[in-house]
Amino acid sequence: MLLDTLKSKFGYDSFRYGQEEIIQSILNDKDTLVVMPTGGGKSLCYQLPAILKPGTALVVSPLIALMKDQVDSLIKAKIPSTFINSSLDYNEIQQRIDWIREGNCKLLYIAPERLESSRFLEILPFLNISFLAVDEAHCISEWGHDFRPSYLSIIKTFEKILRKPIIALTATATPEVQDDIIKHLEMRSPNKFIRGFDRPNLTYKTIYTYDKIENVVDVISLTNNGSTIIYCGTRKRVEMITQGLNAKKINAVAYHAGLHPNYRKHVQEKFINNEAKVIVATNAFGMGIDKPDVRNVIHCDFTLTLEAYYQEAGRAGRDGKPSNCILLFNVDDKDLQEFFINTNYPPKEDIEKVYNTIYDINNIGLGEHSKNPIFLDDASIANKAYVPLYTVDSAMNLLEKNNILKRTNPKGTATLKFTANREKILEYRKNTIGKRKEILEALMRHIGSAAIDNEVDFDLNRFLIKYRIKEQELITAINAFELARLLIFHFPGSSNGIQLILERMPFSSLPIDFDAFYQRKERAFQKLDTVIEYANTRECKRNFILNYFQEQGISGICGKCSSCLTNTKHLKVSDEIITPLTKIVLQSILELGENFSKKHIIKYLLGEETRKTILLDIKNGEFFGSGKNYTRIEIDQAIDNALQSNLLKRNSKTSPLELTPKGLSLIDGEIKPLRKSIISNINEDETELFKKMIILRREIANRENIAEFGLISDSTIKKIAKEKPKNIIELSKIEGLSKAFLLRFGRYFVKLINQNITPISESSKIRPTSTQIEIIKMLNNKTPFSKISEQFNKSIGEIAREVEIAIGAGAEINVDSLISYSLFKQISEILHQKPNITLKKIRVILNEDIDFAILRIIVAIIRNNKKHL
Repeated sequence: MLLDTLKSKFGYDSFRYGQEEIIQSILNDKDTLVVMPTGGGKSLCYQLPAILKPGTALVVSPLIALMKDQVDSLIKAKIPSTFINSSLDYNEIQQRIDWIREGNCKLLYIAPERLESSRFLEILPFLNISFLAVDEAHCISEWGHDFRPSYLSIIKTFEKILRKPIIALTATATPEVQDDIIKHLEMRSPNKFIRGFDRPNLTYKTIYTYDKIENVVDVISLTNNGSTIIYCGTRKRVEMITQGLNAKKINAVAYHAGLHPNYRKHVQEKFINNEAKVIVATNAFGMGIDKPDVRNVIHCDFTLTLEAYYQEAGRAGRDGKPSNCILLFNVDDKDLQEFFINTNYPPKEDIEKVYNTIYDINNIGLGEHSKNPIFLDDASIANKAYVPLYTVDSAMNLLEKNNILKRTNPKGTATLKFTANREKILEYRKNTIGKRKEILEALMRHIGSAAIDNEVDFDLNRFLIKYRIKEQELITAINAFELARLLIFHFPGSSNGIQLILERMPFSSLPIDFDAFYQRKERAFQKLDTVIEYANTRECKRNFILNYFQEQGISGICGKCSSCLTNTKHLKVSDEIITPLTKIVLQSILELGENFSKKHIIKYLLGEETRKTILLDIKNGEFFGSGKNYTRIEIDQAIDNALQSNLLKRNSKTSPLELTPKGLSLIDGEIKPLRKSIISNINEDETELFKKMIILRREIANRENIAEFGLISDSTIKKIAKEKPKNIIELSKIEGLSKAFLLRFGRYFVKLINQNITPISESSKIRPTSTQIEIIKMLNNKTPFSKISEQFNKSIGEIAREVEIAIGAGAEINVDSLISYSLFKQISEILHQKPNITLKKIRVILNEDIDFAILRIIVAIIRNNKKHL
C-alpha cells in the first residue's frame, strides 16, 4: 500500500533512505522525532501517512510562503490540503474551517502563533485531527540556532483536544536540542530517526584568507552554470562584498533585513528567476528557498553554530549535481561572533544597573510597585544606567522572560494600523453585521485613512466613551478583525514601554536563574568553538559534520574536501607531540618578555623589519626570523593550537601572549629576554634610571590600557637614560619619540629625570596648540570636517590627528557634536572588552558607517577619560 500511494500521489518508485521506517512509525501512532537535512525528503514522511490516516493532519510551519508552496504542490497532486494564516481575510478563513469540518482536508498548515489564538483553539475539537506534525522543530529549543518563543505554545493544542501522535521534524538538531524538542512537545518515548546528513554531491572547503573578495571571484569564475549564495555576518559586510564583486564585473545583488521589504522581494525573485546569478546576504535570506541549481554557498564569516552553517551550506546542490560549500576565514573573524554572544548575555552587574535604573527613575523603593505603565525607552535607560543600548535590550529580554516586567506602549495609549487596503476593509464591513460592523465603522470614523499602513496612537478610553462601546465588545471585535487580517491593534500595555509585574526587590532576590543564563552563554561559546574547529580541522570535513550530527554508518573519507586534498602538515599540539614550530613560538614569546600580541609575534618570527620592530630595536633577537621556513598561516595556526592546548594564555588588558606553566615546562635551556641585553650595555648610574623609567612606563601602560612596548621601547629608554634630557625640548631631540608621546607622556619622564621620583604627576601639563584649540572650537560648533580641512589646508585624517593629540594634552570636546550618546556608549563598551582593538574592527562590530576621523577622535576621548569605561 505504501509504495502504491508513493507512486500514485508523489510519482516516486521507491523511498529514500529512512523514509519508509519513519512513515511506518507514524502509521503505528508512535511519537516520532526526525532529524533529516533539507532536501532529504522530510515533508513526504508526514504527508504520505496523512493521506492514509482518517482525519486531518495538523502541520505547524513557521513560514507563510513555504506553507503556500507546499499546499499548492499537494493540491496539484490531488491531495486535499489547505492553510490558515494571516494572509487570508476573515471570510476566507471561515470558508476553509467549514470545509475542513466536513472532513474534506487531509493536511492543514498553520503558523505556531495560530495556536496562541483562543478562537482557533476553540475550533480545534471540531476538526478531527489525525496527528500533529511540527516542522522546523529545533525552533522550540533555546539551545537551537533559531529559537522562536511561539513554538512553546504548540503543546496548547492538546488543551482542547485528545492527545494525538506527534511527529517533530528538523534539518539540524544536536542531542541536547533533540532532548529539548522531546521535553517541550511532551513526546512519549518517541522513535528517533537521524538520517540523510551525508550528501555525496557536496564538497566542503575551508580556506584561510584575508582577501575574501578575490577568493569569491576565483570560485565564481570557475562556475559555468548555476547560482552562488554568499553569506556574511553583518549588513555592512554584505554591502562591501556586493560592491567589491560589482567592481569586478560580477552581477551580484545584496539582501539583508535593513532593506525595504518590497526591494528584498524583488532581489529574491531576481535570484530565483536567474536574472542575478550571485546573491550576497545575511542569514535573513534562504529559509523557504528551494533553488535547485545553487552551485556554491560561500560563507565570508563564521556562523554562531555548526547547525546554522550546515543548514545554510545545505542550500547548495539540491538538484544532486556537484556543488561547493566554502568557508572563508581568518583568525580575526571570531571577534564579531564573540561580540554577538557577549551582547546577548551581558554581565550580571549591567543587568542589575538596568533593573535598578527602571525603578530609580520612577522613585519606586523596595517593596513598592507601580500599576501604571512606565513611559521609558531603551535609550533613556542606557543613558541613566551608563550601559550600551544593546545591553538594555538584552537585559529587558531577560527580565521580561522571567515575568518581572513586560514592554508596553510608551504613551499608555492604544495603537492601530490597518494592514488591509480600503477596498478589502469596505468589503469586510459589507459582509459583517451587528456589533462588529458598528465597531469597525467607529474605528474608521475615529482614525480614518491615516492608519492604512501606518501605526496611529489614540486614546482608548475616549474612544470607548465617545462611541458607547464596552471594552469586552471591542476585544471580541478586534480578535475577529486581526483573524481576518484587517488590522494590527495594540491595547495599552501590550507593546513597547514598560509594565512592572513584580514589586521591587533586592536584585539578588529576583527569580532569575543566572547560572542557567550564563551556562547558555558558555554553551554559545562552545558552539562557536566547534565552528572554528571545523574551519581548522585536518579531519575529513564531511566526517566532522556527520560525527557532529551523530549520523550512523560513517565509513572512509570523502576524498575531496579541503582536508582530504591538502598536504599541509598537521600542526595540532598535543601533550605527546610538540612540533619544532611550537617550540620556536614559545621561545620567541619568552624572549620578547611576554609583552607582544599574536600579530607581532608572527611578524617577529618571519623576520619582517617593520617600523615597529625597528622602533623597539628587537631585530637582533635570537629568534627574529627563526620562522622563515614556515608560512604566516602555519605560524598563526600554531599559536592558536598552543592557546587551545593551554601552552599559552592571553592577558585580558593588553592581549599579549604569555606562557603558562605547562608552556614553560617545554622550553629547553635558558632564554634571555631582550631587555637584559640592553641593560648590560649601560653603566650603573644609567641602569638605576633605566629601571625607574621601566617602572614608570609600566604605570602609564596600565593606566592607559596599552602594551608597554607600544608606549616606548627599551632601546629608546636606554637613550633617555644616557642623555638625561632636562626638558621637553631636549627630550624631543631623542630619536624614536613621536609628537603624541611627547605631548601626552614626555613630562612624566622629564620629571623623573629631574626629581628622581616614580609617581606620575599631573603638573606641568603640555597645552594644545592654538591651531588645535581652534579646530576643537569649530568641531564643538558642529562645523563640517570638510570646511575645517579647507580652512587649515590639512586632510581630514590630519585634522583628526591634531584633535587626538590635543585631547591627550587635556583639551575637551563635546561628544554630542560628533555622534549620538548611544553610539558613544557602544564604542565605550567595545573598548572596555577589547582595549587594543583597531578602528577598522570597531566599525565592523558597530555595523555603522561612521567616519574614520570621527571614530578616531571618539576612541581618543574614551581612552583619555576612563570614567566612560
